[in-house]
Amino acid sequence: MPTLIEGRCSICCLGYNHAAFIKQSIEAMWAQDYKNLEIIALDDGSKDNSVALLKELQAQSPVPMSVIDQVNTGNIGGNFNRCFEHASGEFVMFISLDDKLYPQAISEKMAFMNGHKKVAFGANSKIMGIDAYENIKDDVPALKLHDMKNPTISDLLELEYEEFGSFYIQGTVFRSDIVRAFSGFDEEMTGDDIVLRTKFFLYMRDNPGYTFKVFDNPACYHRKHDSNVHKNSYRQIKIVALYLAKYWPERENPKTLKMWMEYAISASSIKTFPKLFFINGVTRRYLLQKDMWRFVIKNKFVARIRAKLKIRTRLKGGLLTLTTLFR
Repeated sequence: MPTLIEGRCSICCLGYNHAAFIKQSIEAMWAQDYKNLEIIALDDGSKDNSVALLKELQAQSPVPMSVIDQVNTGNIGGNFNRCFEHASGEFVMFISLDDKLYPQAISEKMAFMNGHKKVAFGANSKIMGIDAYENIKDDVPALKLHDMKNPTISDLLELEYEEFGSFYIQGTVFRSDIVRAFSGFDEEMTGDDIVLRTKFFLYMRDNPGYTFKVFDNPACYHRKHDSNVHKNSYRQIKIVALYLAKYWPERENPKTLKMWMEYAISASSIKTFPKLFFINGVTRRYLLQKDMWRFVIKNKFVARIRAKLKIRTRLKGGLLTLTTLFR
């Protein structure tokens, strides 16, 4: 790894078929009002013209910028780690190439972190949505952290367990030496942001003396489109089920997971929903819960029978009407 440059923030960004958004994302990095930056962009084997665009932007970049072109791995944690291997900044940010930063995203954190070795990270408790056409969507659910006063590291860890997220890593600035100390992302885990935050918080808990700063304003526009992970319920549940098994094996399943399971069951077909229960031991716990079985029976079987009866009633009503008309 390169020697860290004091005061520099390395922006590690990933893309996969993000050609439609890359220019806006990179230009938002150039527009930061904090200028001691570098950009490390990795394309994970895109099938569009992402790499060509990135190389064009690299030639125009007013800040140091490198482009990594590789065959597709689909391993977000591993890809961020590869970017991070090239990072020379004292500070680091991780972001997707379909998201966009606010101009003050980095400078607001540097005001607290630059020259203060014990400020471990600066994050935001709010994020703004944006669609594929650059329309702002103020419909991203509020985080519990947004309304908390003086949260501690223990509070943040509890939010990871209970809510599967304390803050968004998009727009967050971390100290690079701490990320290096715990070897960055876990490449064997499906999840990326939840694992990075948890590892970071555990490091801070085990190494007392660090502080952090949470800002109540947004620092990033999160792009909402058809490829977002949150639109794949099975993948989302798999991410958190594996996470809970590794980091919270002794604790009961949080209420949020049950809510996610019920939503995914409702949205799945009668043939596909059973696989949700067999991801790992975390999801198999629901096989022993009567209230979950009541939900399944009511949602998948009773509802299906009612729907069939309703169709038959309509058909019968239609036949009676036809009989009346042609008497």
